[in-house]
Amino acid sequence: MIGELSLESQELPELVLSAENKSTTRPKRSWAVHLANRKTGQKSQTFHLEDPFLQEEYEELRWYVEDFAVVDPYAVGRAAKASKSKAAYGTALVASLREHVNEVLGIPQNPQDSHEQAVHLLVRGDGTASSIHALLWEILEGIECDKPAMHFTVSRICDVIGQASVTQPDNHDKEYFNILYISARPGFGDDISYPQYPDILSSSWN
Repeated sequence: MIGELSLESQELPELVLSAENKSTTRPKRSWAVHLANRKTGQKSQTFHLEDPFLQEEYEELRWYVEDFAVVDPYAVGRAAKASKSKAAYGTALVASLREHVNEVLGIPQNPQDSHEQAVHLLVRGDGTASSIHALLWEILEGIECDKPAMHFTVSRICDVIGQASVTQPDNHDKEYFNILYISARPGFGDDISYPQYPDILSSSWN
């Protein structure tokens, strides 16, 4: 819960963000995009979305997330700067979206008439560096934006490109496949012991 708002996705208006072009330019990537309300079909006007970061700023953020705590924990000054840039990144994304979120939800543009709002943002792309999937949308979920507050949960919709093919192994006498099983476990009394995992997978397959 944030204030009086529940951020359960099924209770939130679902807005799909789609790009009308792919970006191939650096140092600042940009896209022509629009928002669509899944429930009402209402679409926003096409607007310009610009990458908030330059390439070197992404590298600093990668260092902060991946290396700071383990590799370089005493670089607190560099970490503080990266943390502020992360917040600025999220603020820039909110600023780009706010007017158009209000547009598709029918919310008055006058801040005095606006209220705290929560939405489920679905970002449509193909997962490539030239699509809007290249932006760090999940940062929106933890951003503290100016009032009236706007809260986001974020999902990604990946457009399928082509069709995957499966090659049979040379030895047809043995039928096998590999499973990558990833589980988030609470670690409390109702946790699952490691030896039980093969049984869970076997029962799920059968």
